[in-house]
Amino acid sequence: MPLCKGKRVSDWRQSAFSESFGGLCESPFHEGIMKFPWKETLRNREFRYSITPGRDDGEELFDLTRDSSELVNVVHDPAYQQARQQLMKEMMHRVMLQEFPLPPRDLVVIGAH
Repeated sequence: MPLCKGKRVSDWRQSAFSESFGGLCESPFHEGIMKFPWKETLRNREFRYSITPGRDDGEELFDLTRDSSELVNVVHDPAYQQARQQLMKEMMHRVMLQEFPLPPRDLVVIGAH
């Protein structure tokens, strides 16, 4: 708890990773109701990068220094490709390290958190 005591933390993460589950919806890939979609997001001081698996338009990148309201998705802007690649790499690293998933998605659907 060094941070709570006002001490500097040398290995403080520079980004936050989250995974959110959207619940039940109709899937474009399967008949009937699917537990889909979910979104994975990585945010640092400058950018928010998100992926919604299974959607053609499911990749988002927002430049928070210029667009704090997140109105302009710059994911396909050539000027942001280096940032996109770096954030994608970091996100994949975080996804691989997480204990997958807690709680199991089947329990989230019935309201367990």
